[in-house]
Amino acid sequence: MTTTTSTGATATDPILDLVQYQKDQAAKKTTSTGSTTSTAASKKSGSSTLGKDDFMNLLVTQLRYQDPLSPQDNSQMAAQMAQFSSLESMQNVQKAVEALGTTFTDMASKQADSASAITSSSATGMIGKSVRFKQSDVAVPATGSTTSMNIHASSGSVANILDADGNTIRSISLDGTNKDGSKVLDANGDGTVSWDGKDDKGVRAPAGSYTVSIVDQTTLKSSGYAYGDAGISSVSFDTDGALLKAGTMSFRMKDLVEVHGGDSATQNTTSTGSNTGADTTAALAMVGKTARFRDASADLTTKNADWTFTATNGSVGQILDSDGKVVKSFSVDSQGNFDSSKNTGSYSWNGTEESGEPAAAGTYYLRIVDPTATKTTGTAYVEGKIDNVAFDTQGSPRLVSGKNVWTLKDLFTLS
Repeated sequence: MTTTTSTGATATDPILDLVQYQKDQAAKKTTSTGSTTSTAASKKSGSSTLGKDDFMNLLVTQLRYQDPLSPQDNSQMAAQMAQFSSLESMQNVQKAVEALGTTFTDMASKQADSASAITSSSATGMIGKSVRFKQSDVAVPATGSTTSMNIHASSGSVANILDADGNTIRSISLDGTNKDGSKVLDANGDGTVSWDGKDDKGVRAPAGSYTVSIVDQTTLKSSGYAYGDAGISSVSFDTDGALLKAGTMSFRMKDLVEVHGGDSATQNTTSTGSNTGADTTAALAMVGKTARFRDASADLTTKNADWTFTATNGSVGQILDSDGKVVKSFSVDSQGNFDSSKNTGSYSWNGTEESGEPAAAGTYYLRIVDPTATKTTGTAYVEGKIDNVAFDTQGSPRLVSGKNVWTLKDLFTLS
């Protein structure tokens, strides 16, 4: 009897023929890494990251080719299914986070656009207003002249002049006195200081970029600022936002410290908080007139320091150095060449201090006070003819008398 073998019985089934399957897998491992040797590898070639579909294909393939004599146990299957579920959950969370991030980005962009629109609207509303703004830049004055700075600060502050590297080259005390003997800072903390362009050693600073910083002299923390007063004439816009313009100056909204109302018809030409047109008209009318200007300063060199002043009977004259220290006092009635009928006088100081020691050459100031030195009872002044009118960089008029240039605020009397 002849035994025949059917073709179906002898066909190789990869599911049942474990030996053949293992041989096929061993052959694939020796294949060059540059060729595609499996369906899973070919699917992966387009991406370096396995997704949940790839994970499912691997799981199904593992089940399909598992060893029938040693199949996967239930615990391994459960662990792999848990991994699959965890992967799917993490992918869903990632998509949700990405969507949320997009939402936040859109919201931030809309808020930024809204804030920019509000700032632009506020800036245009400043046109015609008189404002006060912070200023930090200060220029080295020409030899023999000074640069004045408006200051707002608390008591005990100093104005530091910094170079481009942030090094302090000059410290100016704000607790001193002005040329007329008054305090640098008034009751509101406002005042004016001058820089002659020299450092603390008396050496002239080289040309360059300088800034002023107001700090407490004990804690060195910011305690004020330098400022300018001006009328806003126009507003422009650049990549950083609104740019307010006043004469030749430009500044940002963040630099504003005070805003005052005003009619744009009269305030567009405002400089230092006043109507420049009216100031100019008044100044031109003064040309040819004799005026007295407040000035308590006098230089002590090889000659005496001389002052003229107004005073009341019984007043005392105090001579102060640049630090505000009284170095000499005198009675106006007995030593001041005082004319009680006109309440005016003059005093010539030879430079001898109260102690009898000679004072160092420099600038000194005269202050007229009552006998208790608690009240100002007179004013030191310089008299001269107003020759012409000049204008500063902001368009404000300046009165020219001889070699001196004065502001309208310096004007004491006019005849």
